[in-house]
Amino acid sequence: MKITNYQFCELEEHDSEFLNMVCIDESCNKRQLLCNNCIEDHQRCKKIPLKKFAKQFHDQINCMNLENQKCQYSDLIVNFENIEETLQKAQEKIIEIFNKTKLMIDNVKKEVNKNFNSQDRNQRQLQIILKFQEEPSQLNYKLLIDEIESFKPNNDMMSFTVKRNTSNQINQQNIENGKIYVQQLQGAINTLIDQFQSLNEVLRTNIQDNFQKTPIKMIEQEKNDKSMEKQLKSNVMSSNRQVQQQINPKENQIIQIEDDSIIIEGNKDGKKEIVQTVDQREYTMDQLKKMMDINSGKKEQLDQRKNNNNNNNNNNNVVEQQQRNEQPGKEAQEQEENETVLSVTLEKQFQFMSGGLEISKMIFINKQLIGGIGGSKFMLHDLSIPDSERTRVHTIQNEYEYTDMAYLELDEQNGSLYLATKRGYVYVYIKEGIKNITFKLGSNHPLDIKGMLLIQVNPIDRQLYSVGEEKIVKVWSLKTMREINRLELQDSPTAFYSNQKHVFIGGNKFIKIWEQTSGICQTLKNLEQKVTSILTNEQKLFVSMIDKIKIYNQTINGEYHLTQDVPFGNIRTIQIFKTWPMLIISYNEKQMPRTSLYHYIDQSPCEVLFESEVQCCIVREQNKVNFLAFGLEKGKCCIYKMEQTFQPSQ
Repeated sequence: MKITNYQFCELEEHDSEFLNMVCIDESCNKRQLLCNNCIEDHQRCKKIPLKKFAKQFHDQINCMNLENQKCQYSDLIVNFENIEETLQKAQEKIIEIFNKTKLMIDNVKKEVNKNFNSQDRNQRQLQIILKFQEEPSQLNYKLLIDEIESFKPNNDMMSFTVKRNTSNQINQQNIENGKIYVQQLQGAINTLIDQFQSLNEVLRTNIQDNFQKTPIKMIEQEKNDKSMEKQLKSNVMSSNRQVQQQINPKENQIIQIEDDSIIIEGNKDGKKEIVQTVDQREYTMDQLKKMMDINSGKKEQLDQRKNNNNNNNNNNNVVEQQQRNEQPGKEAQEQEENETVLSVTLEKQFQFMSGGLEISKMIFINKQLIGGIGGSKFMLHDLSIPDSERTRVHTIQNEYEYTDMAYLELDEQNGSLYLATKRGYVYVYIKEGIKNITFKLGSNHPLDIKGMLLIQVNPIDRQLYSVGEEKIVKVWSLKTMREINRLELQDSPTAFYSNQKHVFIGGNKFIKIWEQTSGICQTLKNLEQKVTSILTNEQKLFVSMIDKIKIYNQTINGEYHLTQDVPFGNIRTIQIFKTWPMLIISYNEKQMPRTSLYHYIDQSPCEVLFESEVQCCIVREQNKVNFLAFGLEKGKCCIYKMEQTFQPSQ
């Protein structure tokens, strides 16, 4: 590197010497350019020629790296611009689709209204014939003649044909089909928004960090797509259930529980009867068609025909579709030979609570253990032990009456049982073991004043929700049992439920929906009656009241819109299948107890399971099989097994 313009030293006594040296001594407080005369004042300093200094400085600056950095920054900006362009195109495309669809809907609505208005022809014809019947004059007869399209006989009874509207006729099937398409669209859009929000959150964070973190491969997205497809398929796995009641005392024995320390034996005389038992009953798909989501089923069949390139036209359900994906060659042949059936079997019936105490609530601890509370007792049963063998029931007694319970499963061996009492306390019992189960009292904590206390457990955030006589919803940390949040209510709660995202509080003619992380709380008012139970499944909210059930759909903005208002008799309890779009409802109709299944997609009439008084009900899914446990009168319990199977076609 050449220095072509050395400067002259400004000191007069230095005779304008060139400043061709530099002082680089870090201890010198006069580091500067030096001439040959200035060097004498820097005898102890480290000095190098100006040309060498400039070269060393220049060499340590990687000019190529600066050029690369410039190119890289330009390329990085291109990524930002591409994201902006993608969002802009997506916005334009969505707006275009929205506008086209909205325009089409507006046109169809106008056409429907036009057709509806054209229905006044029937009304006019009716008025003409009524007037003619009152006054059969020549003028009125002429008006009638004008409304006749053809004087030729159209059947054995009619000698002429009256003019009719040429517009499309709307029937109930059009309305039901429309409801299904609306639900499919809402579900797809909600799923799309959730996926976009998740991706946008990751993208936003990485944009701020200039994409320092390597993104997840597309394999994860493929897994999510398959998961969503599986979820859509599961929505159409529904069927109608009818069972025939029949008693078999030899196969179904009664277990009488006296105390925790007493050995349990089956009833050998077979004289006592607890509940009407059910022999196994099977139904074909033709019989279950009313309870199926037919349109979704047809869509699955069309997709399957595209994949397998076959022209079979049948009504097989989604389970068969999945099996054909796994064994396409074999399934193509079995499709001709087999048909889907639903089997309903009474697996077990026994005396659950000792002393005939009523069961107020039950809970599945795992696939073999079921627990329940009644009065001041909690009792646990092992379902894997046959009724004919001796078994031992674990009992937890308290001086106060139990009001609610919840269970947090940590792993197969360990878990925590939470029992709420009218004392306002919750008692925490630690579960240990797999076969030889033990529950040990870990701690107890005051959550509310004395009275009714309701609790829910959030296993994801490890939190406990409680509400009681204080009219305050409290959020507790399960680790420390310290209160971390609260929501004050104006009225006493009558129903309490949590789906991990929201806390639902029902009362007299209202429901509050609280998202405690954000603090947002919305209220559903004007419910006409007291809320007795609340359940959710995906985007649906089910509200049970005294003699009706309201079903809401959650919209994109998080609001809940009423879609169904189904009347029943005096409702005792409701429960829901997570895999089938059906409700289990126990109610009294004309003073007759009934427990029925209600399909909330096609809204077909209820199908009665059995006719017995039910206090509570729980459902557990295991390997695509649903087990229904019912708490009956006087502390009795029965468990049904419901599954889809296949049998050769007749």
